[in-house]
Amino acid sequence: MQSNAEKANGNEPKSISNAIDNVGKSAQTKSYFEDNRPEAVTQRKQQQMMNDSPRSQSVVQRQTMAGQASIGNGGVIQLLSDGQTAILHGFEAGLQQSAAAALKALSKSETMDDFRAVVNEIAPADVNLLMQQAVTEEGLIRREVQPYIEWFGELRNELVASGAEALEGKLNWITSGAGNAGGRVVPKSQGRGKDADGYDVPGLDNAFTRFLKHETNEPPQDDSNMNCWEACLYAGFKAGVFHPRVLYNIYEIAKGAGQAKMDADMGGAEIIKAYGHAMGVVLGAGDEQWQTGDGPIPRGHLVFFNGHSHVAVSRGNLDEDDTPAVMSLWYMPGPKPNMQATSIGKILDAANDDYTISYGPPPM
Repeated sequence: MQSNAEKANGNEPKSISNAIDNVGKSAQTKSYFEDNRPEAVTQRKQQQMMNDSPRSQSVVQRQTMAGQASIGNGGVIQLLSDGQTAILHGFEAGLQQSAAAALKALSKSETMDDFRAVVNEIAPADVNLLMQQAVTEEGLIRREVQPYIEWFGELRNELVASGAEALEGKLNWITSGAGNAGGRVVPKSQGRGKDADGYDVPGLDNAFTRFLKHETNEPPQDDSNMNCWEACLYAGFKAGVFHPRVLYNIYEIAKGAGQAKMDADMGGAEIIKAYGHAMGVVLGAGDEQWQTGDGPIPRGHLVFFNGHSHVAVSRGNLDEDDTPAVMSLWYMPGPKPNMQATSIGKILDAANDDYTISYGPPPM
């Protein structure tokens, strides 16, 4: 790939199907599954109508008037230069032809700052359309997109990072893992959280899990309860990077790994361990290791503390303590159990633990 913009290595998105082999044959999975309940079909039709409809005049003005202040997906007020506006227009025009044409327009960015400014002005409906065009139903990146694979990865990374940054001070952390329902391994619909004073609060609904289990038709919101890795996936879900089918498949893999242990009459600890390990592998834990003294972690990559024990999103720079800056949903380091702009060093200090740190690009 030839471009004037500096690119970080290893930002290519990795298919979930490639990660399944690492989980082991015990994780019996489906490729994807379609929710064909009447309300789900209606919701898909409404989404398609939104994707096909012309954008509102305010959005058109925001994206076409060079030099006008606007708010991107990351909630940051920015000004698009003439050159950035031209790239945005090229992306939108290219998208009417193919994902490759749209990504080719993005590859004209002279700097990563230009690239990120443009990406954060792309309409969510256009992000959804790009993903539909670029990825097959099996979760594989289409051949025509391969020449622009790093740009595609960078686009997804940026949207996940800016989406997580926009959630600062929002969401509510709770524990969440595997449960047993009638002899089947399922994600728990409730978990234990913390109040503003740090006291345990049991029995809180997990909006993310309930949505994926079809216990509710309402998707999670910015004030919902969920765990740390779900917050990372939610940021990408809101930005259009993660289709619900991708999220369903991630949990199917984890459930399959846990179910294999249950079917083998293993104890509850082994079931939970297998479920969590599979979740970490599919999300990308262990692909790259970070040690004290290393530089920043690529922006938008998921950051893992002992695999799935804790998961955060890299902001792509070093914090004031010279460790990678991250967005993290946890009660540590605090002061509240909401999405926090913090760092690996601050989390390690608060947890008083020597976690192994790994990272990798968001799953496909």
